[in-house]
Amino acid sequence: MTVVSQSIAERYWPGEDAVGRRITVQEISREIVGVVGNTQQSFINQGESSQGAVYLPFAQQPMSAPFLLVRTLVAPDALAGAMRNELAAADSRITIGRIETLQAFVDQFFVGANFFNAILTGFGALALLLAALGTYGVLAYNVTQRSQEFGIRMAMGAGPSTIVRMVTRQGVKLGIIGLALGAPGVYLVARAINSVLIYSPPADPKTIAAVFVVLFASTFAASWIPARRAASLDPVAALRE
Repeated sequence: MTVVSQSIAERYWPGEDAVGRRITVQEISREIVGVVGNTQQSFINQGESSQGAVYLPFAQQPMSAPFLLVRTLVAPDALAGAMRNELAAADSRITIGRIETLQAFVDQFFVGANFFNAILTGFGALALLLAALGTYGVLAYNVTQRSQEFGIRMAMGAGPSTIVRMVTRQGVKLGIIGLALGAPGVYLVARAINSVLIYSPPADPKTIAAVFVVLFASTFAASWIPARRAASLDPVAALRE
């Protein structure tokens, strides 16, 4: 006998009762005695194949190292001794190996993913630094090319704050254009990742807003430095260049 998941029952007997049917598992024909809900068997989304499961009785399919899952309302560590005593009383031949919480067990599977996330974070920080340096370089070159223009503007009465706003506005426009072009790509990549990874949380609005704020702040900082340089130009020296 065996118990199958809902996805298995719907795949082979759609619209019918799977209980009483027979299914071949490991070259042995077994009768289905129950249908249970689907459980995710993989971190990668593989459609129905990632949810299909067949459960066999332990007496018919013993394991050399079985796992016992216990739900508790108290701290799991406090039950370690009681669990050992209960299992020893049930069967003295049972040898208990490691006892750990389900959270600790699951965290082991995410060690590689967390390391990969750390690497991606480093690359993201590097890309942000390069983008800020690129914005700064473009605006610094622009300030050098327009030094006579700024000298004329200041000679005609434009104050330093006006020059700062003028240059900063140019850098901010570049940042807004970059965000507008990059946002759709980020959205599509996030959707693609969420469609493949089961436990990949969707990007919440707070995270997206924080990313945009950081990008905008870095663009503003990269623009403000050349703007201050333009505002500090001597009008007479700028006109003589």
